Amino acid sequence: MLDACKRRIFWRSFLIQGAWNYERMQNIGFAYSLLPSLKETYGDGPELRRAVGRHLELFNTQPFMAGLVLGMAARAEELMAAAPEQEKAAHEEDIRNTKSAMASAVAAIGDRLFWGLLRPLSLLLTLVLLGPALLKNVFTVSEYSAPAHVSHWNLWLLAAALLAGFMLYNIPAVWLRWRGLSHGYECQGSRSCGIDFLDWHSLIRKARFTGFLLSAALFVLVLSFFTGRFLFRGDPDYGLHSIVVVLFSAVAAFLCKRFGGTSLTGYMVMMALFTAAFIIF
Repeated sequence: MLDACKRRIFWRSFLIQGAWNYERMQNIGFAYSLLPSLKETYGDGPELRRAVGRHLELFNTQPFMAGLVLGMAARAEELMAAAPEQEKAAHEEDIRNTKSAMASAVAAIGDRLFWGLLRPLSLLLTLVLLGPALLKNVFTVSEYSAPAHVSHWNLWLLAAALLAGFMLYNIPAVWLRWRGLSHGYECQGSRSCGIDFLDWHSLIRKARFTGFLLSAALFVLVLSFFTGRFLFRGDPDYGLHSIVVVLFSAVAAFLCKRFGGTSLTGYMVMMALFTAAFIIF
């Protein structure tokens, strides 16, 4: 597959859900994305029409993981085109089976990673970064008056926090679309293609721990804002206090993880440590 063809497939893959339907789901978007490779392989003859029809069958996967299946299908079609005539029927059936199995496998991984972890994780990161600015300047109400004026610095913080959350979610998605296309092509249609691309289990475990850490940091920021006038009289600007509590939550979460505490146990231990820190400092 030529680089120009690969780039066309990549850009088209962003539209894989553009013609989603209840009968065959993402089939039109998949065939549209794969069309540059099919034209490169078969030209404009009857074999092209047959190949397009083959990929208009039922297809559904996690859209960010579709590059893995597209790369696999492109390579499998090239191998089929080069095979002897008597072997083409077997190749065609193998393409259908491998495509279906791979789509289901990577969809399960992608749903868990992107929908279940990265999406809430990006929101948590945005809220943690915005914590001091939102609590102190945007949502501070004095004697039932309007919210306080938002400073120029806080507008930049707002933009940076929103951008950080946006990038945390979208950079892995775009990278996986591009790199997955290459990996799917290189693995030559094997049924483990995509499963062996990354250590998915380790990646999901680390994402869950990061979410745990950010949840604790957000909890402490909100709690300390409402208790700051009683427990942190020496920090009226809330800035240094915010940094300290976020770092403290990171250390506490790491210690809970290091010594094997469950999620519930970890939260209980951290809350006890936070309470002790508030009283001592």
